[in-house]
Amino acid sequence: MATGAVKAVRPALDGRETILDLCAPGDFLGAVPALGEDVYSDTAWAVSASCLLGLEAHDFDAIMERFPAVARATLRGVSRRLSQAQQAVHLLAGAPLEQRLAAMLLLIADKMGRPWDGGTLLDVPLTREDLASMTGAAPESVSRLLSGWRREGLIDSGRRWIAVRDPKALHSLRDA
Repeated sequence: MATGAVKAVRPALDGRETILDLCAPGDFLGAVPALGEDVYSDTAWAVSASCLLGLEAHDFDAIMERFPAVARATLRGVSRRLSQAQQAVHLLAGAPLEQRLAAMLLLIADKMGRPWDGGTLLDVPLTREDLASMTGAAPESVSRLLSGWRREGLIDSGRRWIAVRDPKALHSLRDA
């Protein structure tokens, strides 16, 4: 991905979409089929103006063989995403929503945040429904929690934007 933001989604059993990943510049989509799987079952939706570059799997394979640094960078990226997926499974397996949502906001802030008015603006338009999908929660529950955090000064938010104001407090909630 060259510019913008993209969400990778997969249909859930109940028909709703589950957001699997938010991709930022430098990330890659479709790594699973490019590395050997035949089918890519996810859908990608641009959430801001985006520019993506495409390669056929066999061309990507040839580049990795010719340029070992590309293969190593790809392996690091796949490893990072696997680690994030394992963390998400761990949180979804039983952590309370407060912990899951704090972890998700911190992850997005780290990956797609930019300095803003004394905090970190999550530089991707997100709805309460998006955050609910990413944390396995109901949108109403996410909305209540975000409203409380806003009153407490942990975050600031508006229509389709969130800024982390107190990352230490969110780290404490995540690690509780």
